[in-house]
Amino acid sequence: MDSAKRFPRHTSRRPLIWRSLAAALSLLAFSTPAVAQESATGDAAKVIAEAQLSFGLRVVKALVDETNGSSDRSIVVSPYSLHAGLSLAQLGAQGATSKALGELLGTGPEISPGYAELSRTLLAVRGESTVTIASSVWVDQNAGLQPNFPSRAKSSFDALVRLVDLSSRKSGDEINSWIAAGTRGIIPRLLPDGLPPGGTAVLANALYLKSTWDRPFERSLTKEGTFFADGRKEVRVPFLSKEASMSYSEDGEVQTVGINLGQGRFSYVVLVPRERVGLKALSGLVTATRVRGALQSQRTLVQLKIPKGRFQGRPKLSAVLKELCPLPFGSTADFQGMTKSKSAISNVLHEAVVDMNEDGIEAAAASAVVMVGAAPFGEDEPKPVEVVADRPYAFAVLDRESSAPMFLGLVSDPS
Repeated sequence: MDSAKRFPRHTSRRPLIWRSLAAALSLLAFSTPAVAQESATGDAAKVIAEAQLSFGLRVVKALVDETNGSSDRSIVVSPYSLHAGLSLAQLGAQGATSKALGELLGTGPEISPGYAELSRTLLAVRGESTVTIASSVWVDQNAGLQPNFPSRAKSSFDALVRLVDLSSRKSGDEINSWIAAGTRGIIPRLLPDGLPPGGTAVLANALYLKSTWDRPFERSLTKEGTFFADGRKEVRVPFLSKEASMSYSEDGEVQTVGINLGQGRFSYVVLVPRERVGLKALSGLVTATRVRGALQSQRTLVQLKIPKGRFQGRPKLSAVLKELCPLPFGSTADFQGMTKSKSAISNVLHEAVVDMNEDGIEAAAASAVVMVGAAPFGEDEPKPVEVVADRPYAFAVLDRESSAPMFLGLVSDPS
């Protein structure tokens, strides 16, 4: 079988709630199973996961700032997938370019072995949940692939490395087919028709997650309700509803709630700011401390209402990333650890989809870093706490033990 067709398997007391709730932050969180000792997350993997989360939050906030928080569309990304794609680029970078990417990604000047460890941990998922993660590198046949790069990509990312003719539309179709397979058809066409002239490499990542609620939401309780898009405009959307024991905590600005998925393997966490706010203010409330803290919350009886639906994003990331880290996009970029030809990042394509219903969640993401030739360089029974996510909210996908962020998004209008 042609190797391009193969897809590697990397598959208390009762708190008060204000009626005028503002935005809600939904967090979908991975946890590592205790039964498989070999899947326990080590320190190196946790460092990568923390870097992914910080990077994802930074990117989301930059996307919000780019529109001054005025966008009426949801922002959905996969920090894990995007971070992995750019980390593959860093693997091929040298000198100042590698250092710049390491600073952007929060991982330092060299690729850590924690990436391979983290991937192995996530791919140990069994039972009621399915996870697949895969990476690939498609190098133009005229770019001069460095002989040691395939083995380095394999050991760090279990990545498939192929020599292709990137000037051919067939190669773009082949990459899209690989991504479609890796996302179970949810993202069928990430790359546009025709890659840019002078393409030297495409570095891709595909991620898929499917998991069921420990206790499904009853379909009879799903009712249409009012959601305050961007904190103001009223729209009608279907809300899932459930009363159950869930992890719960609160601080002066935000309430958090978590629901189990996949026999406790995952947790879907909702953060609800106390005031009604739009995306810009919401993004300021989404901090790494709150995200990680949501995974250690106390259990409380909660009455939760959260919008049902499919949330997706295809953000234009190149300008944002170039603003955050210009060197890899410029004429002095050095990626000669991957190709003998001089290359620079031309575009970063990304798409993420999260579908949530009464049974559970299904989510997928894909990233592609497109490179082209560069110019020469140098106590009492508690009563339910009511939590209604009827305003803009955000979500993320995290590994419970390491906090690896698979998905992160701000939902402005679920209609």
